[in-house]
Amino acid sequence: MGRDGPDLTPEQRESLIWQEAARLTQMVEEAVGDGGHGGLLDQWRLDNPGLTPDYETVVSSMRQAWERQRSRVLTEELYSQVTDEVYQRVTQVQEQIEQESLRLVEQARESRDPDRWKTPWVEPTPLAEKIVDQVWPGRSGRFLVLAWSLIQQRMEDNQPTPNGRHDPLADELGAMIEAEMREHPTTTPF
Repeated sequence: MGRDGPDLTPEQRESLIWQEAARLTQMVEEAVGDGGHGGLLDQWRLDNPGLTPDYETVVSSMRQAWERQRSRVLTEELYSQVTDEVYQRVTQVQEQIEQESLRLVEQARESRDPDRWKTPWVEPTPLAEKIVDQVWPGRSGRFLVLAWSLIQQRMEDNQPTPNGRHDPLADELGAMIEAEMREHPTTTPF
């Protein structure tokens, strides 16, 4: 017998998790109701007499109702099962993970490895993000994540960063980022 009940195989544990997730999802769907808006559209119509809600209002209302009910169901059904002991264990593990992550970021910074921007061990600052937003506006996804890390690394290593999108360095660094994306198209977490 395990600490949390009978010993379960990983497959049995996964099956139980999926069953519980389905039960909770069903509870949320029932709480939101067939209209999918949980009364939010009714309130909108009261606040806006004679008007018909547009598509964005309907979708936003549905999303709000879903989130509200999901939060309520999780609070009532799951969070109450979390004991102080479990909470303390989870908190302690999270703190250990955070400390180890900070240690690895610092270790990577001290190593001055020129390719560390390709790893998760560069922690971009708001300044790095601002530079990237100005140099490569409109870019998204993995390009941005890599660009933030590359610019942060260059700042840490006292190397120049582009002054704007027309700076020749912007083209050079952009090409480096795109080459990394081509060379490792499915690398996570980027």
